[in-house]
Amino acid sequence: MNTIIILFLSYILGSIPTAYLLVKKIKKTDIRKIGSGNVGATNAIRAGGIWIGIITFIIDFLKGAIPVIFVKQYFISDTIFYMLPLTIISVVAGHIFSVFLNFNGGKGVATTAGAIFMVSPLIFLFCILTFAILLVLTRYVSLGSICASIVFSFLIFFMPQFAKYSIISKLLFFILPVIIIYKHKNNIERILKNQENKIF
Repeated sequence: MNTIIILFLSYILGSIPTAYLLVKKIKKTDIRKIGSGNVGATNAIRAGGIWIGIITFIIDFLKGAIPVIFVKQYFISDTIFYMLPLTIISVVAGHIFSVFLNFNGGKGVATTAGAIFMVSPLIFLFCILTFAILLVLTRYVSLGSICASIVFSFLIFFMPQFAKYSIISKLLFFILPVIIIYKHKNNIERILKNQENKIF
């Protein structure tokens, strides 16, 4: 029962549509009708300016970090081996499929980043480097985000701190890049057609 409650609360926390609420409150407009229509930090900049975008990113980052902090603090037995990946999946899924926005939402990048940082700062560093390298080489934010999430799931298999995790527990982490790739499917199509917007 505790497991179900934690996963449910993680999903609800992830579902809080930060960008939508901030833009609606401050700019009196619907972010879903502006720019890409995405309910995330990047589009929040377009809809409300740089500071709204920064605040959105910070809050969405914390949405991913907080449940991981809780699980690492209170699940110290073998249950953490499956609770950690399931909690991360729940909070990111909440952000992407928000119950408050008819199961639509952002693309999960900032929330995933917050979760990864709390799981392992070292893995987070590798993910940031992956993102940065791809961003410089391709100028595609979406491609960097997708690959960073994949790198995270792979590194779980090689980091000593996850040595006690079972193969099944480690494989659960691969659900994360799957849902992020799904959310970026339109970006992938545009990249293949050389139609994706580039940064810089």
